[in-house]
Amino acid sequence: MPDDDTPGAPTESSPAVTAKPSPIPGLYHRIYLGYVLPSLKPAEFTKTMNGKFLPLFPKANPVGLAAYRPALPKSSKTCPLPSEVALLSFTSEKDYGKYRETKIGKKIREAHTPVFRADSKSVVPEALTDTIHFGHAYSLSPGNHDYRGSFSTLVIHCDPVLSGEDLRVALVKPYALGTEATDVLFAVTPTFVAEYVFFPKAGDLEARIAERNERFKGIFRAATVVRLPKRQIGKKKVSVGEGIDAQWR
Repeated sequence: MPDDDTPGAPTESSPAVTAKPSPIPGLYHRIYLGYVLPSLKPAEFTKTMNGKFLPLFPKANPVGLAAYRPALPKSSKTCPLPSEVALLSFTSEKDYGKYRETKIGKKIREAHTPVFRADSKSVVPEALTDTIHFGHAYSLSPGNHDYRGSFSTLVIHCDPVLSGEDLRVALVKPYALGTEATDVLFAVTPTFVAEYVFFPKAGDLEARIAERNERFKGIFRAATVVRLPKRQIGKKKVSVGEGIDAQWR
């Protein structure tokens, strides 16, 4: 799961990290894209995630973790997806730095080693301008990015019709249109775009998903949706295709 938000410089055993301060106001967010080790079978992966990995994160709340939204997308026949996408939200960038030096921060970092490949990484959302770059993450809203109290879902658009510079330029249009959601935090790669979509009411879920898919029609051929029910970690096991929206005050 997300741990990068715990890693430091990439090593053979820890996730790669994009060290870029967040220029958006509110909580300090990191989007983690984790790719499971090929030696770890699917059943072992979910067992490890539920038994050893996910239970660590509530312990990080006292040292600055305000919300944790992990998702385990189902594999797609159309494009390779991360085994885990997670949004980690800290009370501030300064608190994130302190968390990394705590015992639980180091323990979470170490827990990534037997689960995720070394090319797994996290990115920090930045303010959206008139261009989009692969390997970066952005926010559509200039407001305060504290989503505690909001509802969320993860939408991954994949199998692009275009490639390279053509794809990058085409992505500007759907984001320039804005959104009916409260906000969208999204990470961009050459093969998929992973979006955390936030909205004020649970009943808005289907409308927001339809909105996002319509915006990306003609750019991507497929979309994967992972719903994120508000739930504390440990209440129920998380299976592939599921996620959690765990929030703390």
